[in-house]
Amino acid sequence: NYMDYLSRLYEREIKDFFEVAKIKMTGTTKESKKFGLHGSSGKLTGSTSSLNKLSVQSSGNRRSQSSSLLDMGNMSASDLDVADRTKFDKIFEQVLSELEPLCLAEQDFI
Repeated sequence: NYMDYLSRLYEREIKDFFEVAKIKMTGTTKESKKFGLHGSSGKLTGSTSSLNKLSVQSSGNRRSQSSSLLDMGNMSASDLDVADRTKFDKIFEQVLSELEPLCLAEQDFI
């Protein structure tokens, strides 16, 4: 059945997309090699490349972050929570904006 096939395809693609987003949020590099940052089938390159841009932007900040790791002892827990929450919000907003056209196209198709 065509609908079953599309359902499985989209389920797999969306699962891979969210996995890449999770990798970007946690900064795990070991898992990113598994996905190649382009999803399992390479069809998510538009979406994951947008997430990759976020990673490149944040990697520029990693040098300053690593030098400020010594200063983290001076930061309060609320400062760290705000920074983590801001990063999460930015990436989650990107994930939702990447999914919106897919969902709208699927609605129009059905």
